[in-house]
Amino acid sequence: MARQVDGATSLCAELSKRLRDVRLERRCSAAKLAAALGITTQDIQRYEDGRHQITVPVLILMCEALGVHPMEVIGPSVKSHILERRPQNVIDEQLLVAQRRLEDICTEIAGAR
Repeated sequence: MARQVDGATSLCAELSKRLRDVRLERRCSAAKLAAALGITTQDIQRYEDGRHQITVPVLILMCEALGVHPMEVIGPSVKSHILERRPQNVIDEQLLVAQRRLEDICTEIAGAR
């Protein structure tokens, strides 16, 4: 169980770093992103430094505000980390199915633009 929690923690840290990197690549200030989302700059900083975990709906809204596909934030290394893991139990298998569904949803959102 500790290995799974450690893996989740490292994934959250990597997602937080990628979010900051993409925001900076897009030359978007934390204040501007916060205003677009209706939250505070401190909330953006908390997401980016990992003090707040990013939920899927918040991630999608952030991506829309930044004008990027969610997979650009999730990043190939996170994607391969999730997909290459061998399911250890039913919960892991369900998480992999949910990940694939999220990718399908992101593809549909990108196609609707």
